[in-house]
Amino acid sequence: MSKSKGNVIDPLKLLEKYTADLLRAYFVVKIVFLQDGVFSEELLKKFYQEFFVNNLGNLCARVEKMIELYNNGSVPAFTKTENSYLKEYYQTLLLTINEYQKLMDNYQLTAAFQKIQHLLDLSNKLIQKLEP
Repeated sequence: MSKSKGNVIDPLKLLEKYTADLLRAYFVVKIVFLQDGVFSEELLKKFYQEFFVNNLGNLCARVEKMIELYNNGSVPAFTKTENSYLKEYYQTLLLTINEYQKLMDNYQLTAAFQKIQHLLDLSNKLIQKLEP
């Protein structure tokens, strides 16, 4: 985008088509603070589809279905396990949350989001591995 080239996007027009939360998420995730970035509606739609639908949405739907099928709709209490894969997942979860908090404290929002993405990827893989 460039004012001199006349290809500036009107944010109010974007808000007529997309939620403010989606726009905020895109700009936080895809454009590193104080650096140039690329934006288009196609990239915004791709981000929405890849992150919110395919990754986060898929994980939520799978977890909800598993809770309903295997626990009568109740979230089970966390228990320690001897399963080495689950132990490794839990350790990675704790480490990643700690890294995320440090990144957020230092306003490294794009890198912090990558930690969230990493946890979602790991969680989807965990469910895939544990599916009966």
